[in-house]
Amino acid sequence: MKINGFDCGDCIGFAFDGCHKLYLYKTQEAKKKLDELEYQLYSMDWAIIEKYLNSCGLRFIELYEGDGKFTSVVPQFCERVVFEDVYDEDEDDRPELKEYTFKYKGECKTAHWQGTSYIVETKEI
Repeated sequence: MKINGFDCGDCIGFAFDGCHKLYLYKTQEAKKKLDELEYQLYSMDWAIIEKYLNSCGLRFIELYEGDGKFTSVVPQFCERVVFEDVYDEDEDDRPELKEYTFKYKGECKTAHWQGTSYIVETKEI
């Protein structure tokens, strides 16, 4: 899977704080640190999309590399997030992610499938 062009192929999982912080990680050491900080840990799959969609408006995704080093993958208030290669088209294992349009307080958020990619867009209205 790629997220806004960032290749998640080496990531072994991601952590979620339950609100808006999503951290990808590649090493057991990074996983251990995030676990110590009491983040919820998940294997690296399409579940990150579900967590992203259900996060508050301050949401972001970063790669945690350990020793306090972070790399931004999806910055806060990002208007367009593309989750590429979410599933293998040949295996017909597309996740049960719904397509929708949601309008609230001057903002319109849409989420839809485009091939094997899932796209989330947020616009002011």
